[in-house]
Amino acid sequence: MSSLTKQLNAEIEFWREMLDAKAAKHSDHARERMRHALTLAERKLLLLGQSDGDKSTPNANWAALKLISTEEH
Repeated sequence: MSSLTKQLNAEIEFWREMLDAKAAKHSDHARERMRHALTLAERKLLLLGQSDGDKSTPNANWAALKLISTEEH
């Protein structure tokens, strides 16, 4: 498992825990932003997995992940 994959898995776990444990303490807007952050991390991990299957270079993986990030904003 690559370092980037580990980081994305940790980020996904973080957002899931934040949404589960602190839902009552945050506004609807804050929870919606957390859900968007979780979705973005999940999409990045999915794309990274597809790129790894193609044996692409790390630079190609980063370029694809940056593309997803800009699509979200």
